[in-house]
Amino acid sequence: MAKAENFTIVIQNKTGVEVRASKFEYRDGTKSKTENIFFGGSDRIDEGAEKEYTRNLQGIGEESTEFTVTYQLRSGKSNWSANHVKTTDTFTCKDNGSYTVVLTD
Repeated sequence: MAKAENFTIVIQNKTGVEVRASKFEYRDGTKSKTENIFFGGSDRIDEGAEKEYTRNLQGIGEESTEFTVTYQLRSGKSNWSANHVKTTDTFTCKDNGSYTVVLTD
């Protein structure tokens, strides 16, 4: 199986509040694979900010895939919402490519 080498994943936060991203998955055929991109189990992304992660994604080089990000919205000073899930449109994943996941709710 081919891999997509040096692929950059960009997560943009356009929700209006800080988010805490906790899970990143991609589709390999009919299987969902989890990629450990968040340090310490989750990454906080300020409202209006974005974070980039460069990885080698196994099994999807030159193939169609979609990304799924699980995240929570800041709710008050120290509370977080229930999980939200954003799944992208299907696209072809290539070496040295990039794809931006925009979180909006």
